[in-house]
Amino acid sequence: MRARTGNATAAPWCYLEHQPHDTLYPPSAGFYPNGGIVNNITDRLVYQNPETLEFEPWIATDWEINDDATEYTFTIRDDVTFSDGTPLTAEVVAANFDLYGHGDPERALIVSEAVNNYERSEVIDETTVRFHFDAPAPGFLQATSTINSGLVSAETLEGAFEDFAPGNSADVIGTGPFVITMSRWAPR
Repeated sequence: MRARTGNATAAPWCYLEHQPHDTLYPPSAGFYPNGGIVNNITDRLVYQNPETLEFEPWIATDWEINDDATEYTFTIRDDVTFSDGTPLTAEVVAANFDLYGHGDPERALIVSEAVNNYERSEVIDETTVRFHFDAPAPGFLQATSTINSGLVSAETLEGAFEDFAPGNSADVIGTGPFVITMSRWAPR
């Protein structure tokens, strides 16, 4: 892994885990070896402060929730890029949650256990996205703060389960502070 500093001489660091990850697909990040990496290569819409339990801005600068928790509207920062240089837009955020909320059985990508009652997304403009739910989803704001909701690039979202697997880690592009520059995996 290498820090995203914009400086080509940033020192790489090595992430070692006694048990290897089996996928970097964010909804599967609950397994510790997966989550340890996903947490470093992706960002989330909001941050939940572990001391106060309050939600704080991260990728989203602001959010609104309707009275019955069936619509959540987020304003997205306009200065965020993925590690490949492509911009993070409301459209890409919507695509992330459309996949996490519906899954894709044909590509063996599961629905996120953190996203319940998901109906659809609606891109309002370049920096505003609204999520619609077919029943109240009072836990969605917290869901957007978990590693299961890490944001990956549009190109990464096109992959199937095997594209998130060991050996393909460097191809998983996120907005987080680190990028994977190489990955070695050898079964025991």
